[in-house]
Amino acid sequence: MRTQSILNLLVIDDDQLYAERLVHLLGCYYDTINLGFLDDKEELLKSLRQPWDVLVFGSAYDMSFTDVVGVVQEQSIDLPMICLFNEEMVASTNNDEGLPDIISGTMVKSLKVDQEMAVVMSICLQHDNLRSRRELKTLRHVLSEAEQRANVLIKNSKSAVAYIDQGIHIFANDPYLQLFGFESINDAIGVPVVDLIAGGDNVKGFKQFLRQFDKGSRQEVEFNFESKRMDGSTFEAKLQLAAATLDGEPVTQVIIQQNHNNSAEVAKRLAAAECKDSLTGINNRRGFEEQMAIVYQQARQGVLTAGLLYIQLDNVGKIRSSLGLQG
Repeated sequence: MRTQSILNLLVIDDDQLYAERLVHLLGCYYDTINLGFLDDKEELLKSLRQPWDVLVFGSAYDMSFTDVVGVVQEQSIDLPMICLFNEEMVASTNNDEGLPDIISGTMVKSLKVDQEMAVVMSICLQHDNLRSRRELKTLRHVLSEAEQRANVLIKNSKSAVAYIDQGIHIFANDPYLQLFGFESINDAIGVPVVDLIAGGDNVKGFKQFLRQFDKGSRQEVEFNFESKRMDGSTFEAKLQLAAATLDGEPVTQVIIQQNHNNSAEVAKRLAAAECKDSLTGINNRRGFEEQMAIVYQQARQGVLTAGLLYIQLDNVGKIRSSLGLQG
């Protein structure tokens, strides 16, 4: 099965014909094969300045396979290696069952030179493993950058956001701390999120909700409940969960929105709005009369001594036409 890919193959051996034979066989699996061929240490050091996908070692003028492994490790290069051997080296290179001493994602030691199928399969598998590691490294870098951007946004967000791990707070932004009455982030860290939920039924329901989320269920990510501040006061809230990462580790993101849709709260806010002028933000006639009635009753009861000062501006019409009502 042909794949659209390129293989950079480095062969250390004294038989160039064998290296070319490998290239021919690998042509069934790759569109392009770039072959590097050498047999001494000095050439290896120069060659490692280029990127390679797989290194195949047969024999060299002044190096053993152990020497090659040492050189590659000193250069801190992620390069899969395959060691070949001939019949004279069987006793020293294989285990008691005649199998390679080492088979891992980065090394196969050792394969018989004449078992070309095993050598080709090992090269393909080692290369595939290398590509997976490179992709994983790239994804981790992308994830790290995304996490940094998310953390900056969360810290500057006006929404109340926190991170929890196994139900325990490990981070919270300023709006979250203010919403629940924490004085600092240190006061919030280590506090179970259920401590901020009022009522036994709410706590039981939330534990079940969190348990389902941790199991991977994303059908329900919102939870409505009565929330409890540190001072004991409560408010209606909506909680949203999302999967996130913090310092590269998986955590659960919690966003809490205070619920303002209860009738008492809405009525209170509407009443306050009706007493304010929408343009200037100061009390309108109704607001003035309500405040006047309160002060009048307090004065009659002797709670305070009050006076009334009436102010009339000259040239109100001219001022209003030049500055506008808000001005």
